Parts: sequence; C-alpha cells; structure tokens
Amino acid sequence: MRTSRVAITMVALAALTACSDSGGDGLMDAEEARAEYEHAQHDLELPDGMEFPDEYPPASDEPTRYEEGHGQGFAESFYICAWQREWLDVYAEDEDAAREALAMLHEARDTRFMREQLDDAGRELYDEYLSQAELGDPSGIRHDVELNCTGRLSPE
Repeated sequence: MRTSRVAITMVALAALTACSDSGGDGLMDAEEARAEYEHAQHDLELPDGMEFPDEYPPASDEPTRYEEGHGQGFAESFYICAWQREWLDVYAEDEDAAREALAMLHEARDTRFMREQLDDAGRELYDEYLSQAELGDPSGIRHDVELNCTGRLSPE
C-alpha cells in the first residue's frame, strides 16, 4: 500500500513539475502567446464588421505560462463564435449570407482548435448543430453561442 502511495505521489509531482517555469517545456509566456494569437488571425476570415479582440491574453499581475496552441485556439474559437453569431443574425432574412456563414462554420472543422482542443463528443455536437442549422433550426447554434461565446461577442 505504501508503495502505491509513493508511486502516486511521484506521478503527481512529475505532472506538477511539467508545468513549472523551467523553459523548453512547451509553455509560452504572454508575449509568445500573443504572437501565436496574432499569427493565427491571418488565416481566419471574420464576417464583415467583426474584429478580433485586442484583450489577449488577459492581463495578469502574476507571471503566466500558456500551453502551446492556446493563442491559436483562442483565435479559432473566436472565429467560430463570430460565424455562429453571423449565421444567427442572417439565417431568417438573407439566404446567401446564411449559406456563406454555414460554409465558414464547416471550414472551421479543419482548425487546430477543433482537431486538438475539442473532444469527439464536442465535435459530434458541433456537427449536430450545423445539421440543425442547415434545416433552418437555430437552437443548437444559439445554445452553443450562449454557452461558449458569452463575453467574446457583444449580446444579440
């Protein structure tokens, strides 16, 4: 029993030290995360009139480290929120704009955020929401925006 506790303690300590500020650990400081975020924006087209927020990463009084991909994931998740909001704004009035928004949301399936930061259940739910939207049902996308985009986009 004692050996099991020691082994569990060692595993926990190893996990904690993997997140230490030792450099070369796959973690980035705020400046590096910001650069990753800005670089990701170049590949992401937002709806007309929409801009990426400047407030990334959030200000902190403490030194903060970010996992590699965090800046890109933040940009890509904002991109998805923006196109979901666009679809919600136009689906009932402008068929062409709604079709464009859905096309962009389908393209979002190829983002690193979708491939690496969202689990299988999340991707399946996203696909279900898109299928509902293709039938004119806004409930899934509206639900996702309410849960995942609050604070990123201005209210409807």
